[in-house]
Amino acid sequence: MAVLKVWESHGYECRIVESGEFQDGYQSKNGYVGVPKWHVSWAHSIFGISVDIHGDVSFAQFGKEGDEMFPDPDIKYIGFDTNHWNKGDYDPMKKQGHIWTIEKVIQETEKLAAQLFKLNEEFLSRLEPEIKEYILKMGESTEEKA
Repeated sequence: MAVLKVWESHGYECRIVESGEFQDGYQSKNGYVGVPKWHVSWAHSIFGISVDIHGDVSFAQFGKEGDEMFPDPDIKYIGFDTNHWNKGDYDPMKKQGHIWTIEKVIQETEKLAAQLFKLNEEFLSRLEPEIKEYILKMGESTEEKA
């Protein structure tokens, strides 16, 4: 496994990770968006994050210091994979199906980042002003420590 690309979209860290190699040498590429502690999805499992993404959210894990793939413990990485043979993705056993290019995974990852941004904005808009201000200040103080 290897990190292929890291960038920012909608204020969130995004990354593409190449998964392990299949028998025929094919490696799928998976997309992840890192959200901070004050994000509405921080407390949810993969089943509590409602977004329209390829194969649904298949990963939601906190980072760990020293972890090469997901190194920041103040970030929860939310992602999808491109290994859904039953949805037309490449099947290494049959040697057929859609092969995801890095460009297409970038687009899908940015789509995920946009949806996570919108989810958080909708959540914040429903809060009382003083609670919203507290949450946003908490995010600022977390960023200042970095």
